Amino acid sequence: MNKKVKKILIIDRNRLDGIFRSAYTAKLLKKRKNYESIILTENKKQSQSVKTFKKLGFNEFIFLSNQNKSFANLSLVFLALLSSVFLFLKICFKKSYILTNYRFSGIKIGDMLVDHLARYDSNFFDKEFFNINTFKSIYNVLFNILFIKRCIKINNVKLLLSTSYSYASISSIGIRVGLILNAKVLMITGSSYKIFKKYEESLKGFGKFEKKDFLEFFKNSKNKIKSKKYFKSRVNASSLKKNVKDITKINKHDWDVYRSFYNKINYSKRDFYKLLGLKDINKPICTFALHAFRDANHVFGDLIFESFYDEFLETIDFLKKYNNFYWLIKIHPSAEKYGEKGLVEKVLNRNNVKNLKILPNYISTKTVLNLSDKLVTSRGTIALEFAALGKKSIITAETYYKKFGITLNPVSKEDYFKKLIDNNFPRKMNYEKSMIAKRILYFMKIKLVKDNIYNFTNPAVEIGDKEFLKRLEKKIPSLYKNKNSFFKLYDKMISRI
Repeated sequence: MNKKVKKILIIDRNRLDGIFRSAYTAKLLKKRKNYESIILTENKKQSQSVKTFKKLGFNEFIFLSNQNKSFANLSLVFLALLSSVFLFLKICFKKSYILTNYRFSGIKIGDMLVDHLARYDSNFFDKEFFNINTFKSIYNVLFNILFIKRCIKINNVKLLLSTSYSYASISSIGIRVGLILNAKVLMITGSSYKIFKKYEESLKGFGKFEKKDFLEFFKNSKNKIKSKKYFKSRVNASSLKKNVKDITKINKHDWDVYRSFYNKINYSKRDFYKLLGLKDINKPICTFALHAFRDANHVFGDLIFESFYDEFLETIDFLKKYNNFYWLIKIHPSAEKYGEKGLVEKVLNRNNVKNLKILPNYISTKTVLNLSDKLVTSRGTIALEFAALGKKSIITAETYYKKFGITLNPVSKEDYFKKLIDNNFPRKMNYEKSMIAKRILYFMKIKLVKDNIYNFTNPAVEIGDKEFLKRLEKKIPSLYKNKNSFFKLYDKMISRI
């Protein structure tokens, strides 16, 4: 293979709209910068994703599922096995071991492994990792790191194309390995993109935005007014009323509004205390707003705790000794979707926790925001909503709104626990700070989340693979015309690489 030829490594996520975005970008890069492309996939040769790539004119594939059976990769298999054994034993038997700090072959991978185990390992919530499935997960991740690293070097890869960045997927691994080897990475979703040029950038996650872009957007006074209206419509779920008869028509970016505010009950302070059996109406409330424990813990960067679940466990254990607040737990609206139904109740009972109450899910988040004196969350949107009402919440993770001065940001567990029981709450903010929170909500949900501007049609997950392919067959000839607005959008993107 000619090493002088610049190569693109396309990482197949096995989603047809992602395949299209990658392929379309690679075609333009071939035209503009003379890049050749290879597709790295975990799928079989007869899979729909491989067939789609071929239909779009791509024929060079590396099938990852076969690589650990190849004699050429025997040294990688041995190293991955040996390293997996050592890491596996640490996780299983060293209680104080911090997995998020783990690095392998030059890259930080522990945070991705935590997310991967939380998402896919059925034993994660019991913290019983001594089983074959946990070991397989570790081995597969470590082998993939070594193989992708070799693949990038051998093929003179200068650019990686990815359409996802979460868990220890080959996409996520490829991003970090590519950057450590001085390749660039272009990450493209349906609504936005990011160009990574330095390894350190990849450790900060994908969802952040530039403060200068935010400030520029709100130089327009109309956008400031719109942000106020947006917050009001959000907490009242007024924007969803027209879709009440058909929830499938609700925009995917409004699902958190639907789950938190729509068709929920609002309570006065007196009725709220009575409903929950809180006898002293003058005693303050602290609400612990949980995340879905399985959902991409480190997608925005580091946490103070090992995971959302570890934060929950350590927090309830700490709070058992304190009664200066009424401690309430708000389970994340999507917890059931991730198979976590009943988990919080089970853990509270198992640990004999009596002084924490779970909020019924029929209570509107608007009531929770209004009546809570203190709010704690890892990095939930609820912290922005709390700030929009002029109150600072405690957050424990890196996130896109952390540096705007609208939250309290503990720097360690000790600092977190100190703030948790501090009676000096609520921490009020001035009007301008609360307006910043409203603007961030509007900016993230309206400005940055532009539905499908990098897709030519709805995602396959919404319309089905068959319909997506039908539309692709019909539309693709017109998409490569230079005057086409879609072509210009992509052309502008690749000019920045």
